Amino acid sequence: MTDILEVTDLEVTYQRSIRALHGVNLRVAKGQITALLGANGAGKSTTLRAISGFIGLDNARVTAGYVRYFGEDITGLQLPKTIHKGIVLVPERDKVFTNLTVAENLEVVSTTRAEGSNWRQIEDEIFVYFPRLAKLRNKPAGLLSGGERQMLAIGSALVCKPSLLLIDELSLGLAPVIVDEIIERLRDIHARTELSILLVEQSAAVAFALASYGFVLENGKVELEGATQDLRTNQKILELYLGTGSAGRADYLANARRRREERANV
Repeated sequence: MTDILEVTDLEVTYQRSIRALHGVNLRVAKGQITALLGANGAGKSTTLRAISGFIGLDNARVTAGYVRYFGEDITGLQLPKTIHKGIVLVPERDKVFTNLTVAENLEVVSTTRAEGSNWRQIEDEIFVYFPRLAKLRNKPAGLLSGGERQMLAIGSALVCKPSLLLIDELSLGLAPVIVDEIIERLRDIHARTELSILLVEQSAAVAFALASYGFVLENGKVELEGATQDLRTNQKILELYLGTGSAGRADYLANARRRREERANV
């Protein structure tokens, strides 16, 4: 498959002195759902914000490496230029306008849609993708549940007609039943549109449920990559990244902390 996105040796520095990424290398194939896994603080959100152009809002800048999109060097390109090129981020925070209704949230971003596109048709498409939102169209976004806000944030991003959708922490803070519903919605969207997606996740289970390829980020650098069908059975993933807690569930964060402690003692 042709790569729609290529990130090479990417380094990001905050406040001119704090290096958050240490030469990140990753790629996203056209029409592929790709996951970027890692513990809190690994640099996942920074990677997405650097790709999308949000990094300029964070008192940070790309200090080495490059980002190529459809072969074009877009390193350091700021908003709204990245949006017009087709790269749209669903951020971890500040996802929706809480004082606007669901319909108004979708309409307020409609100015970024392609010229000549029909707004009403686009809105109808979003409600087909997320039937729950159709029932809530006149409800203030501030009164929605966390899962409904996530659906609205994804819907708002889709209004921009992206070629590459970046989703930061899809499942964070959401009930498993809601996560399952969002996963099904994204599968449906991907099947209908073949949209390329780069998904940031702490939950390996969620990432593996959606993505066909994955990268594991640790301390600002990619440590592992591969097809998710291989990663889910990879011994290193099982022992160091998934592990098992006392309840028999994946304990990713505990293992990540253990790895950092082991490195500090070397």
